[in-house]
Amino acid sequence: MRGGRNGDPMTLRFMRLAALAAALSLPGAALADTGGPRTDIYLKPWAQVKHRAERGDAEAQFELAYLYYASGDDERVQGIIHSERLAARWYRKAALQGHVGARYNMAALYVNGEGVEQDAVEAYAWALLAAADGHEGAGELVTALGRSLDPMQQDAGRRRAEALERARS
Repeated sequence: MRGGRNGDPMTLRFMRLAALAAALSLPGAALADTGGPRTDIYLKPWAQVKHRAERGDAEAQFELAYLYYASGDDERVQGIIHSERLAARWYRKAALQGHVGARYNMAALYVNGEGVEQDAVEAYAWALLAAADGHEGAGELVTALGRSLDPMQQDAGRRRAEALERARS
């Protein structure tokens, strides 16, 4: 942080956000499927999942994003390049169609700055959408992010969530 001091409110918010990012980066804490382990996606032919994703199937987009994201850490995912950028691209496509797990994962990606520029307001917007859709962990994320954002940033996040919901395809 440039010019930040330990007592500076911006520095304190950043430190809280960094702690949240660290917690979300624990294995299984973020970017997990909402229904537990999904071994079935490893058995589907890659081309079939990619084809369905390209045709607009939100669940296939979610699966494809997970494969791009997990290929670096999950030994069950073989032969697929690890790309947080591609994971974010496909999670976003699914999230814009209302896929609750993808919405939560977009929030986590923005918190951690994985595949996207780190942005607490954007993370807050996606977390709000996931929470509104009933994602169990999203409420906690909304609360944690809300503590790190000032009221103007929270308002900006709510407006962003509304815009994202209007853009839902």
